[in-house]
Amino acid sequence: MAEQPAQLTLMAINADEREVQVEGEVQASPSPSPLKRKRTSGRRKLPLEKIEKLNARQVCFSKRRKGLFHKAYEISVLCGAHVEVLTFSSAGNPFSCAYPSNSPSLFAKVIGLPSEQSLPELISNSKTALSQQLSELTARLEAGKQKKEALQATLKRIEDIRSADVSKMEPAELEALKKSLEQVRAATGLSQ
Repeated sequence: MAEQPAQLTLMAINADEREVQVEGEVQASPSPSPLKRKRTSGRRKLPLEKIEKLNARQVCFSKRRKGLFHKAYEISVLCGAHVEVLTFSSAGNPFSCAYPSNSPSLFAKVIGLPSEQSLPELISNSKTALSQQLSELTARLEAGKQKKEALQATLKRIEDIRSADVSKMEPAELEALKKSLEQVRAATGLSQ
């Protein structure tokens, strides 16, 4: 008896042509293939230019930020380096990461922030400087008040002199008026 070859049923879906092949026969598929996928940009290389669409820019930033933070973590683990990354979104929001997380902040060193150990000393020095500044300003305020009172007294004397009727004054009063006028001129720095 001659052996018949085993019959094998093959089924293949060709997404481009939407055809199903069964047992060597080609049949047209009545509905779209469930395996056909939407084409996306995927992992293609983007040109280095600003992405104009705001939504696409935000998505790209989010994905690249995660990738950048992951690379920083890998460098920290592989090389034992202290790595800190600070990025700002287009909205101005800061995002940062530091590896290892228990290391002292490099950002603080770069921008000159004091370490936590010197913080109480810094606070004490600031209090001393502020109290000294307060004392100086209080002294200046008191000096200003005294000067104001002296100027008001001088102004009152000037008003009294201007309102005085010289024709009805006696010689002693005129002499006192003259001395008073000279004092006002000396106090205000006016010359004749």
